[in-house]
Amino acid sequence: MKFSIVSIAALATVAATVSATLTINEPWGETTWTSGGNGSVTWNSTAEEVGKLCEIHLLTGEATAATFVANLTSNGNLVPCNYTRVNFNHLPDYAAGDYFVRLGENGGSMDLYSYSGYFKYIGNGTVTVEAPATNATAATDPTVDAVTQPAAPVDSAPATI
Repeated sequence: MKFSIVSIAALATVAATVSATLTINEPWGETTWTSGGNGSVTWNSTAEEVGKLCEIHLLTGEATAATFVANLTSNGNLVPCNYTRVNFNHLPDYAAGDYFVRLGENGGSMDLYSYSGYFKYIGNGTVTVEAPATNATAATDPTVDAVTQPAAPVDSAPATI
């Protein structure tokens, strides 16, 4: 699936200007996620994000009219916004193509979400984005393996999730 230079530029502009407190570092550019495998999302945040929970969505299509694929943090898998990394295991078998993620405060304004650049997703498309069709499997959520919190001062212990 090829995207126009205009849509890539639009996505890059959105990614660079939308959120002042969350900035996605990965996935980006040369990143590839494979169905059944693992995918990571890493970001930077500010002190404003402490105590807030974030959600991460997988999208595809044109940046200006994206298709929502999945909420990767559904079913109680919201992540603290001030953490810096989440790993998703057992990625569903979505169709191969160019995808991107968005990250933002759960229940917050979509205008404040941060967006990644496009990255490759390798899959056969046995999991559908819409209602399951004949011989297709309904979308299943990946499992959240690890969440990395920001560096803690020397005298404090890391939180366990």
